[in-house]
Amino acid sequence: MIKPLTLMKIINERHTFVKNHPDALPFFKENFNKNVKSGTTLRVQFISPEGEEATLEIAVAESDLSLFKNWADVLNQLS
Repeated sequence: MIKPLTLMKIINERHTFVKNHPDALPFFKENFNKNVKSGTTLRVQFISPEGEEATLEIAVAESDLSLFKNWADVLNQLS
């Protein structure tokens, strides 16, 4: 369970994130709503300023779709 104070902090920091990265929220909204289907490959890559890389790649399973639908619902509530 997320503590209410932690949730409030995240909500406040979201405003700064959206201001700094205006394309991020629309990208996630569009893709979580339309493009996440069973068999979809998701890849997350982190590259540090020093050039160190870490990549995670997953294939979305049918059993994951409920979670992604819930994430899409949350994203659609954000402005």
